[in-house]
Amino acid sequence: MSALFKSILKDALCVRSVVCNSCLERGSHQYRKTITWENTLQFSEFLTKSIVYHDNGLLVLNKPYGVSFSRSSGSNNADKSRPDPEEIVFNKQKEHKVKNPNSIYATSGIVSDSLSLVDCLPYLKQQFGYNKLYIARVPEKYVSGVAILTTSPDLVEHINKGRAHAPTGKDKYLAVVVGVPRYTSGKIKLGFKLEQHPKKGKRIVLLQKWSNRAYKRGEIRIGTFHHEVISSGYNDLASLVQINVDLRKHHAYRVFCADYLHSPVLGDNLFGSRVQTLMGVPTTVHHFNDVADTPQKLPQEIYSHLELTTGEAPIIPVHIHLEEMLLPRFFKKGQSLLLRAPVPPHFLWTCERLG
Repeated sequence: MSALFKSILKDALCVRSVVCNSCLERGSHQYRKTITWENTLQFSEFLTKSIVYHDNGLLVLNKPYGVSFSRSSGSNNADKSRPDPEEIVFNKQKEHKVKNPNSIYATSGIVSDSLSLVDCLPYLKQQFGYNKLYIARVPEKYVSGVAILTTSPDLVEHINKGRAHAPTGKDKYLAVVVGVPRYTSGKIKLGFKLEQHPKKGKRIVLLQKWSNRAYKRGEIRIGTFHHEVISSGYNDLASLVQINVDLRKHHAYRVFCADYLHSPVLGDNLFGSRVQTLMGVPTTVHHFNDVADTPQKLPQEIYSHLELTTGEAPIIPVHIHLEEMLLPRFFKKGQSLLLRAPVPPHFLWTCERLG
């Protein structure tokens, strides 16, 4: 049994059977089965079976990959006039000559622009007997894992206050990254900011030093990262990394893997190309370099293990999962509540293949 797979098997037994029972039809890849719902009703029914905690005014879901909070939110982007940044990258991929570049995603079966959690709220309210449901915390579209709904707005405020005054590292992510990170473990405080280019627009920049003035002006977001490499797979092609962090904005955990660890998240086409291999050594390129704006290119051996051709690269999901979320001081006596969600089938399958 693979090292990557062993590392998460204990906590993922409840989804292991999903992989086994959904044996792939001839010519159909596991990644194309990441999203199988054809309408909101089917998706809503699926969510009722994805509850990981239901008590104390909380309805906690294991949000699947590729579905956003609302149809206009995209990757934390509520501006309908702006295209999804993930899709912008693939629009530049000339190998896929299609009339509508967005159909690369539409036909891949790995994301959905027509389904959203908001559309499922009426069904969930009816099924669980609630008058109202409120969104407290939900991972972005390209991240699976813990998503919190509450029965009152006061609970949302209570959760936010508890998390704001708690120690760092309240969220734990699992990520499959390319190669082996340059640091096997560590804890570091990093800054993130948006840097403007006259022709290319804004890019997210990781900082190890910053001025207090810039922070006070709100130009810098600061996050504390505590990471550990759990295991590495065949020929060090990929590694399973645990990341505890208190910052979500600016895709901080994905930028951390690429710019700091030099091991981008598998399937990350926003930041994956910031790391290039030079004479066998992973090296970061400048965030405004043209290469950094191209889709992620993987070693041929990875494609082989994943049973993909290089032309099928767009169907690889972003392999990052919000496994745990801590709600500090949630209960009246000050006790905290730890919420957990098992990894999805496609994540588990990848760990098997690359182990």
